[in-house]
Amino acid sequence: MLPLIISILQGDHVNHPSVEYIQTKMLQIENLSGDELKVDYDVEELPVGFPVNISIIPQAIQIVVPGK
Repeated sequence: MLPLIISILQGDHVNHPSVEYIQTKMLQIENLSGDELKVDYDVEELPVGFPVNISIIPQAIQIVVPGK
């Protein structure tokens, strides 16, 4: 796990053999095991379980950078 963490910090994790890198606008994650699993997003447990639907909202975040 340590090599993966170092790879993430260096920005090279997309080339790590344990990482599958994809780009998409929508993603659905399903639990096919039948086991009860909790879904956690950014240290917050989601009230609903699987499937988890994730989508990109274009221009949803505005970032203001102070000028010089």
